[in-house]
Amino acid sequence: MIKMILAVDLGNALGWSDGTLAYRDLKLDMARFKALTTNSTVVMGRSTYLSLGRPNGLPSRRNIVLTRRPYSEIRGQITGDVEIISSLEWVLRHDSAARQTVARTDREPSDTWIIGGASVYDEALANGIVDEIHLTVVHATCEADVRLATDLASWKLFILREAKAGRIWGANVAAHELDGDFFTTYIVLQKAP
Repeated sequence: MIKMILAVDLGNALGWSDGTLAYRDLKLDMARFKALTTNSTVVMGRSTYLSLGRPNGLPSRRNIVLTRRPYSEIRGQITGDVEIISSLEWVLRHDSAARQTVARTDREPSDTWIIGGASVYDEALANGIVDEIHLTVVHATCEADVRLATDLASWKLFILREAKAGRIWGANVAAHELDGDFFTTYIVLQKAP
């Protein structure tokens, strides 16, 4: 299953162009991110990978970096046990292969998580490859300069717009929380099969 996990504020901001998250001090949200993505595959853009400051990517995960830059340009930037892909098409092929393997065995499938940045999120949503969205909406606004083109902060309107396009999503408001200094809402959006 292809899943997406992110936190946005009411202005749909994710963070700054240097890779800094807008709300990186959300302890409950970060713990949820770790619990959900551990032992899975995570797909991220090059800037997101660089912002981690971890040459091997996130621990206990298969780390995939999506970049369209030529290898000669990124050589030395992406190191360690990190794989590089140039298209989200790989994510679809990987997910399809994982589903076929599960059909032949009794083991649980490993999820593939799209973890950022904004252009990767937007491309995945525009191409309709996401099955589930784990969204934290921070009830605040900031001056961050990286925002989603897809308005997920207004998640109910997102569901309505998707329905008009023939894609049906269900929503489960999983938690309203005070996370550090911010009130947040954690929502799981699931695409109907």
